[in-house]
Amino acid sequence: GREGLSPARLSELDRNTRYQLSRAYRNQAITYAGQPKDQIASLTQALNRLQSIAGETVADQLVWQSRMDRIECYRLRGDLDVASQLIEGANAAPDRYLGQLASEAVRLALAAGQSQAAVNLLESQKDVQSHPELELARIETLVHLAKVTADAGQRTAYQRDAALVASQLAQLHGNYWGLRG
Repeated sequence: GREGLSPARLSELDRNTRYQLSRAYRNQAITYAGQPKDQIASLTQALNRLQSIAGETVADQLVWQSRMDRIECYRLRGDLDVASQLIEGANAAPDRYLGQLASEAVRLALAAGQSQAAVNLLESQKDVQSHPELELARIETLVHLAKVTADAGQRTAYQRDAALVASQLAQLHGNYWGLRG
């Protein structure tokens, strides 16, 4: 009929719209690599949208995903200390977000130039069930190590390992993740 949407449904649609807009700004920022001013502006827009959702006390799926996205946006913006504090503050995250949280910790270590810390974080997760974001962070770490090593044999080994993880990613988590790998 013509009774319209309930206030609860309107609120839910508003939250979801703000979240999707934040993702659009974050994705736009990623395309601005090499254009720091535009990238920071887009990340700031994303963070403005995420802040209102991530701060909600009802920690549902959208709230937790917003919190994860905030960590990524702060890392991409270069605010590594803020990203680190948000990771530490997410210790109550539901199990389904632990892999994503660990992957952000690895990426944060790489962004801070701490290759060994990234490797150690990955090692500490080896007995945890495989998560696609964590496997992507493993690939990123191996590619990073291949770039910074002076030893040609070691570089080749890192590249081979990254290709292996990428092929396993598709087998374990499907074509979407395989393509991302």
